[in-house]
Amino acid sequence: MHGAAFELGPQRILVLGLSRGGKSTLSALALRVGARVVSDDTLLASRDQEGHMRVEALRENLYLREPTQTLLPDALQAGLRPASFRGEHRWVLDRSSAASFTRSVRPSTVLCTTIDRRLKSTWVRPMAKADVLTELMRASSPLFLSPRYPVERAAMLPVLMGLAMSTSGFRVRLGQDLLANPDATFRRLLDATGDRGEFDDSEF
Repeated sequence: MHGAAFELGPQRILVLGLSRGGKSTLSALALRVGARVVSDDTLLASRDQEGHMRVEALRENLYLREPTQTLLPDALQAGLRPASFRGEHRWVLDRSSAASFTRSVRPSTVLCTTIDRRLKSTWVRPMAKADVLTELMRASSPLFLSPRYPVERAAMLPVLMGLAMSTSGFRVRLGQDLLANPDATFRRLLDATGDRGEFDDSEF
């Protein structure tokens, strides 16, 4: 699955988005506030032995674009190294270099993100379960969902449906405030998508 995941206290968040959709930026901000990150890009979704939906890391490193690496806490910035990833300059953070990572989480919230630099303020809207399922399918490997691979498809669809039914979904458009005021924006994002009962559908 093309997604990021992290946990901070009771919140266990799965972030879905296209390339340059803010997954690595939100992962860096999660590390900044003391969360434990699973991955910033590539995940495996499955059902664990207790029947819960879980996502786990499929690669060892985080590959951060400029200026996302500047959002990391100083201790993690010290462990960055420059590298080329798919022909593009990135800053690499080895997950084995710090205790700020975890191998897997059971998501409670799905965020479907895009970056819209025309917006001054980030906004959040709740999503219906059917829309969350659609986004989960879009983020998944098309090979696993292709009719040409019926065994993989039969195994994967119940996992995606289980994820959609067991999580709260939100569509998030990340605005200029994400980099201009990252700490406050990230905190408001977590507050807006936390388990609070009634959800205020207003713009930040």
